[in-house]
Amino acid sequence: MRLRLKMLLFAVLSVSYCSTIHAQIGQHRSDFAVGVNGGYVLSKVGFMPAVPQKQHGGITAGLSMRYTSEKYFSTICSVMGEINVAQVGWTEDILDANDRPVINGATNVAEKYSRNLTYVQVPIFAHLAWGKEQKGMQFFLNLGPQFGYMLSEKTSMNYSYAQRNVVDRVSAVSEQETMLPVVLITASPRGLVANMCILRWGIFCSKRAIIMV
Repeated sequence: MRLRLKMLLFAVLSVSYCSTIHAQIGQHRSDFAVGVNGGYVLSKVGFMPAVPQKQHGGITAGLSMRYTSEKYFSTICSVMGEINVAQVGWTEDILDANDRPVINGATNVAEKYSRNLTYVQVPIFAHLAWGKEQKGMQFFLNLGPQFGYMLSEKTSMNYSYAQRNVVDRVSAVSEQETMLPVVLITASPRGLVANMCILRWGIFCSKRAIIMV
């Protein structure tokens, strides 16, 4: 009986001691923040076979929400979500074998082609940050899935597809110019896409200015 009481007392003390250690390591937080975001996006689209491309520029803007739950050692742990409208797509780099612009025979000007896709994007991130909590700079790392829905697409080209210069082009791949606007990783006919893992990092300051890569 005494042995059982001693074992029970030891177990209670062990649990209490472990709980005390846990409380000292992980500092509880309960902070909720809402803000706006915006920036300039540079994008490309992966095709197979490959299509020569330049960086395609577009605008992104939206609403950001972040809940901070704990500071573990020096790591500030949060969950972050966003609702963004983003313009992505691709701009073709149409060159000949000498890296010069391809001239269209019907228009006598260099051929240009780009397609702009406008998406509503909803990323959900694990947000890990290191630095000052209230005033100063923070380095952060975001990792998580992103879901999107295509709202619209716009094609810009200065030549007719039937009259394109296929002789001088160094790349013979042109089927992407007539494809349906369903791109990125996975897609349905309605334009729903899902990126299973997005990684980004940047610097955050207390004045709500963000630099992200």
